[in-house]
Amino acid sequence: MSIYANGVRLLDETDKQPSNLLKGSSDFSGKWYKSDGDVINVSLSSSKDPNSNLSSIYNWSWGGICQPLAAYADEILTWGAYIKIDNPSGNGNLHVYAQSEKGNTGQLIKATVGNTTYNSLSNDSTIISYKANKSLDWVWITATFKMTQNVNKMMIRIENDAGASINIGSMIITKSYDLPQWYPNPLDANTNFLNLRAEIQALKSKLGG
Repeated sequence: MSIYANGVRLLDETDKQPSNLLKGSSDFSGKWYKSDGDVINVSLSSSKDPNSNLSSIYNWSWGGICQPLAAYADEILTWGAYIKIDNPSGNGNLHVYAQSEKGNTGQLIKATVGNTTYNSLSNDSTIISYKANKSLDWVWITATFKMTQNVNKMMIRIENDAGASINIGSMIITKSYDLPQWYPNPLDANTNFLNLRAEIQALKSKLGG
């Protein structure tokens, strides 16, 4: 369905923003896992990412950080986040891949690092390779997967194989091919709206209406 005015298309169904499937991704308040059932406490950083969202300090070697989602064969899902690497102590790789209790269940078909797109990717899902004592400032990265089978608990995971401390912010997963930016899960946005309305009502009560 499209909406037109004076012969000009103003809005189309395809213009609708796909939902962010991750909960609590602006401040890491949602439940996060290393693997199914293995809940982890996310270590928050004192710094914020370019979206002014709270960032996490990620230092688990092969630890993973994810939320379980249902997915279906041939669906396209894209994961994205801001990351910053500060002087890692050793050479290493940042990986993103899709897995479930059935093993790897998503084929990595595209990745972006800043303004660069990679369509030819290694099988180990390496998105960034970094060197010791080389800083990487905040950069927006994405990984796009084509699901290979139906799974009830699929997890798109970010992992780091050298144990370097990496700052992560504004994580998002959508059912889309491109992901230029972060935006909140609809439930998070509704909660923020309700909290703001409650604060306004409390302030009005103090001011006497």
